[in-house]
Amino acid sequence: MGGGTHQLNDARVLAQAIAGGQYTYPVISFTLMVSPTSLKIVNSNDGTTEITAFVNEMNGYSFVRWATIEETAQAWVEAGGVPSRIEME
Repeated sequence: MGGGTHQLNDARVLAQAIAGGQYTYPVISFTLMVSPTSLKIVNSNDGTTEITAFVNEMNGYSFVRWATIEETAQAWVEAGGVPSRIEME
């Protein structure tokens, strides 16, 4: 948990890698950061149109679950707390 780029495209690349079988960890998380004032992804020009398209795309993957940080942490604990850090390049 923690770190990462928080960008839509990097989350998309990760989802595609998971779908392709590159990662088999029981829990993988990716955090998107949205500015509450501009409703854009932080450090990006991606706004509500791009975020909505991204959500619709991710909903097409059976392995994607939308969760709070707390829910993600609980899933990780329930999976045995296995190491699962993936460095995005």
